Amino acid sequence: MKFNSEIEINSNEAIIEAVQAGLGIGFVSKHTVKLELENSIIKQLNIDKFPITRHWHTVHSNKTELSPIAQRFKDFIIESSQLKNKKYN
Repeated sequence: MKFNSEIEINSNEAIIEAVQAGLGIGFVSKHTVKLELENSIIKQLNIDKFPITRHWHTVHSNKTELSPIAQRFKDFIIESSQLKNKKYN
């Protein structure tokens, strides 16, 4: 699928408002449009080869040590990612 993107909007709220105004289609997480979908304000398009996967990175300052809770969260993200990658490979 190829898109000719005319504009880029960095706010989920602005994307939803643009779609509601009839300016085109938008890509947002389903949970961000739950109310709009439930109230039939917008509709979801079912497209082959979705969901789109992206590579995410964890970043933190190398000048300070992560707190124990932050380290656990980072470990959780990495472990979850590895499990998901095994599922799709």
